[in-house]
Amino acid sequence: MRNDTLKLVAILSMLTDHIGLFFFPQIEIFRVVGRIAFPLFAFGVAVGCYYTKNIKKYTIRLLGFALFSTIPHYLVINNMQLNILFTFLVSVIGIAFLKEEKKLYGLLWLLVVPIISPLEYGLYGVWVPVLFYLFRQKK
Repeated sequence: MRNDTLKLVAILSMLTDHIGLFFFPQIEIFRVVGRIAFPLFAFGVAVGCYYTKNIKKYTIRLLGFALFSTIPHYLVINNMQLNILFTFLVSVIGIAFLKEEKKLYGLLWLLVVPIISPLEYGLYGVWVPVLFYLFRQKK
């Protein structure tokens, strides 16, 4: 399956989840379909880290989107938890450390930051893209 197809499935799954969350909270199937979104987006982050020519620019773009979506996320969800883009940002920074052969810094970053930060999905959310990145199939 192509990466663009995976992105589309992830977006539609996320949209289904959010529709269920806000408009039909009693109908569980919306949320079940929505659970597919996170691993697909996490895989997309890992693929992005693998193929990017400049991981610093990739990180800055992700930070921009994370910051841009913070206020709407807070207004709609109404909690102090950071949105999922910050979780992926922590993953990308950890992967950047690993790519630069700074494995100790990467490991510390990937263990400490999720524990002390109010990230969505916590350690699990940070490590899924990292594991996709580390266990990618090399051709």
